[in-house]
Amino acid sequence: MVLLAQKRIVSGDLTDQDLVAALETHSPDAIVLCTHLLDGYTAFRARLRERYRLHDEWTLPRTFSRRATATCTLLSPADRRE
Repeated sequence: MVLLAQKRIVSGDLTDQDLVAALETHSPDAIVLCTHLLDGYTAFRARLRERYRLHDEWTLPRTFSRRATATCTLLSPADRRE
């Protein structure tokens, strides 16, 4: 799924509404973001802030990232109790 989304992002075929609809349809128990490619999708990012909370954050070493480093975030539903 990540590769497909990246191809759609690069081609300009993936919309903010597509991402919000997928989030609404699937309501994942966890989301891991390790890319800056979704930063421009403001409605999607807003929906994440409304419904999910930061669970963990870490930095990937250079061997796993095309950039110098990549910061990953693990999000879990805000209403879920631990």
